[in-house]
Amino acid sequence: MTTTNDIVLNTPAQICAYRELMIYNGLKFEIKTAARGTPMRLTRGVSCYALAKKEYGLKGNREKVLAGLKEALEAKYGIPLT
Repeated sequence: MTTTNDIVLNTPAQICAYRELMIYNGLKFEIKTAARGTPMRLTRGVSCYALAKKEYGLKGNREKVLAGLKEALEAKYGIPLT
């Protein structure tokens, strides 16, 4: 017996929300791996840190930008982020 937990994001709002959450999780990953030296990134392009700073007008180090992004996304979507 197989079950699937597929989801379909088919509206612009759903796609935008997914992208914002990926930036948030990618920034958490960058912070976690930065302790070992150079932070790993999700893409070869712009880092999640740079995206968050640019798109949300945040300033500071990675931890401060993560806190600001978390606050903005929780206010926007009304859900607690971990």
